[in-house]
Formats: sequence, structure tokens, C-alpha cells
Amino acid sequence: MQMYRKIGLVVLILLYLSISPGSGQQDVYMKIQTGGFQPIRISIPPFTSKQPTDLAMDLHRVVVSDLELSSFFRIIQNQVNDPPNQNSGTNSTSKAEVKLEGELDLDDYTVSISAKLIELPGENSIFNKRFESPVGNLRWLGHRLADEVVYYLIGERGIASTQIAFASGSMMEKEIALVDYDGQNLRKLTDSKALNISPNWSPDGKYLTFTSYITGNPDLVKMNMSDGKLTWISKRHGLHTAPAWSPDGKKIAFTFSVKGNTDIYTMKPDGKDWRRLTESQAIDSAPSWSPTGNQIVFTSDRSGNPQIYIMDAEGGNVRRLTYDGNYNDSPVWSPRGDRIAYVSREEGRFQIYTVDINGSNPQLVTDGSGNNENPSWSPDGLKIAFASDRDYKWDIYIINWDGTNLRRVTNTGNNVTPEWSPRLKLK
Repeated sequence: MQMYRKIGLVVLILLYLSISPGSGQQDVYMKIQTGGFQPIRISIPPFTSKQPTDLAMDLHRVVVSDLELSSFFRIIQNQVNDPPNQNSGTNSTSKAEVKLEGELDLDDYTVSISAKLIELPGENSIFNKRFESPVGNLRWLGHRLADEVVYYLIGERGIASTQIAFASGSMMEKEIALVDYDGQNLRKLTDSKALNISPNWSPDGKYLTFTSYITGNPDLVKMNMSDGKLTWISKRHGLHTAPAWSPDGKKIAFTFSVKGNTDIYTMKPDGKDWRRLTESQAIDSAPSWSPTGNQIVFTSDRSGNPQIYIMDAEGGNVRRLTYDGNYNDSPVWSPRGDRIAYVSREEGRFQIYTVDINGSNPQLVTDGSGNNENPSWSPDGLKIAFASDRDYKWDIYIINWDGTNLRRVTNTGNNVTPEWSPRLKLK
């Protein structure tokens, strides 16, 4: 269809090749540019229902919210397809380009929606699909529908079916908590009365790994997301921090500190096959994998103060990435591969930046309000979750990668170290 060829890739995506130092392999990255993009105008009339129920209205609210939060769409409340009226001032900018219609059906166990996405003004069908889920998962049903709309019109997989894990609580007692990406459905996953921090998702979304003081030692723990069961990956004496799953799910990189040495290691998800990647006298920490798994970005103070470095996945070919600023930390590699987000100290406060993988073009993401830390990319690489005390208490926020559309996700305070999930499936 001509309309979504125009939208095609929302944000002009350019492919370019980057050679991993010493690896002999090519990594394909996608670089994003947002110049000139205009949101798609979409009309979403109230959903109807085959049975008397308020669920159609609730589902409609979820879908509208998801599409608004994506930043790809402008919701047209009153559909205008008639010719412009010179007296009323109506013009083509008020017309919807597409329309989403939905009819809900309900039985004792299942809720479903028959959805039609239609190109306007020609009424050409883009899709006509039925989505269903258990009755108690209405929000999930809405997220699935919204993600499908994003995929068909933008060419990107949506992120409405994602969640954000984070640490919540006091200085000495933090539990791992979970919230839907839009700030709804907040709940705690642990109740240990101990310090639990730095959650990290497995690539398939089946596990969360985090640092836990449940035994008194800062161990690495793995939670099965289907039943909440905890498994200790490592109880070695020493400090385990900043776990990071490799993209293929076969390794976990982490920081281990013992007897004054702080280095980056990898191991298998069952705790076996430890391998030390860094062996300098400096503090090396905060590893994050490239999307291909060929490289790792990390923090090191080997130059005298914390800066961002990149090395091969086996520990070789270390090169410094950042030179601006005297304190840079917490790097995370974008799922698209083209940018790395990190934290930089400016005038006594921490702000979030992104930088190209060759160290060029550093860009400020946060606006300077408060401290902004612990960046984590959305799975589409277009948004960043982070913790901020800009309202005098630490909470989780989301912002577009270019610094636009700031949104608060939690309001309870004492919330830090967010970790955005991969796209999840209904359990």
C-alpha cells in the first residue's frame, strides 16, 4: 500500500557495516534519524461489543494509550473524510490516514477482539484479524493489538507487550519489582527483606538475573518468571554485580570483586565455565553486550577516572570510547547497535548521553533536571528507561532516544536500576 510505503520505516533507517576489531566478522547496524517524521493520523472509534460489557471501553483505552505512547501516531478523535469546508477551517491535516475498528466478544474463559485496520479515504483493508486471551488479560490483549498496528504501519515490532524490572525500597532493603511499560500493573517479585539490585532479563524473557544479599553475601540469583522460583547462579565469596545476558542466552557477563580486584567475567547461565575478561589493576565494571554478541562495552578507571571502553567478547582489543567528561559510567548498547547510552557527571549531577560506537557524536538525552542514572534501552532501540530524582525522590522514567517525550513510569519513590524486558509472550 502506498500509504505505509511512505511511512515504511518511521525514522529513516540506514544500514551500514561496522567491523569488529580483530574479530574478522561484520556486524550490521541500523542507524536512526528522525528528521522530518510526521506522526500517522489514526482514527480509533469506540470499540463495540457483542455482549453488554464495559470491557470494550477498557480495551479501547489501552489501545489508544499504547499508540499515543509509541510516538508514531496522532489520534484523531473526530474522523474527518469529507472535502474541506472553507467556513469551518477544516483542512487535510485533520483527516485520519487510517482507521482502527474493533468488536469485542466474551465468554466465560476468553475475551477476543475482531479488529480491522483500514486505509483512508479509500477504505482499503490493511488487516482484518482476531486476537484473543484469557478473560483476566484484557490489557495484554490491547497491547497485542497495538503492537500489530505498529508493525503493519511502521515496519517495526511494537513494545507495548514489554515490562520494566527495577529495584524498589530503602537503602538496605530493596526488592525486585515489575511494572508494565506504561506504568500500570506494578507488583513486587521478591519479598526477601534483603538488598536485591540490578535486574537483567534473559533474551527470551523467561528469567531475571540480579544481585541479591539474601544469604548475606552479594550473590548472583536467577528468577524463573513463570513461577518465581529462585536459583543461585554463584555464591562465591566476593561481590557479584551488573549481570548482563549475552544476546544468544548462552553467557552472562558480570562484575566480580574480591580481594580488591574488580574485573569483568563471563559464565554460563548455570554458573559454570567462569572466564575472566579483564585483568588490569583498574576497576572494570558494568558490562553490556553488543547486539551481535561480538563485543562488550564496559566502564573502567584505567585512565584515572571512570570512562567507557569497548572490548571483544573474549576480552581482547580494548579501546576507549569516551573522552569528554571526567566521570562516565553505566554503558548500555542499543539493540540497533548504532548507539551506546551512558551516564556522565556534569556540575555535580549525572545526566544520560548517547554516543556512536566509534566514540563520535555524543548527545545529551536528559535535560539537566536532577540526577539521571541507570539507562536501559527498549527492545526497539527507540526509548530509554532510567532512574531519576528530579522530583526529589527516585523513580523510573522513559524518554525517547533523542531526548523527547519524557514520561514518568513510577510514583512511589525509592525505585532504581530499571531494566527493560524483551518483547514478552502471554503466559
